[in-house]
Amino acid sequence: SDMPMLGASLSGLKALVEKWNPSNLVSLSTSQVMSQYIKAETSKTKLSWCEQEASGGSVSTAQWFVSHAWMYAFLDVVSALSRHFAGSDPVLWFDVVSVSQHQSHERTYDWWNSAFLNAVGQMGRVVMVLDSWDRPLTLQRAWCIFE
Repeated sequence: SDMPMLGASLSGLKALVEKWNPSNLVSLSTSQVMSQYIKAETSKTKLSWCEQEASGGSVSTAQWFVSHAWMYAFLDVVSALSRHFAGSDPVLWFDVVSVSQHQSHERTYDWWNSAFLNAVGQMGRVVMVLDSWDRPLTLQRAWCIFE
């Protein structure tokens, strides 16, 4: 599989939030942040954000796979990760920044299936973001359960 294994450090994700101004992101889902910010920042290279920023200090080989729902508020996802990893700065494979969002629609189910399996297997660690304890959307999404 040609699944990129690069991830962004948690501090790198927080720096993106600050760069884009948290007040601009308040009501945006992860999907909306991807289309309005990530795709815009990578429009010239068509690479993933991590591939494009690989020479910077906030990108390296991912240590944790982030399972989340794209409908979640982006700031809530970053906040949940910050609380979970308080006191550390892990490198996170977060599909929004780890996979080119310009090519993701061209990938087949079989590619995603093997890519996720290989990515999770190589990292060996998954953190799942849940939005509520009684009806967490992540546990209702087939891909999240698969991950």
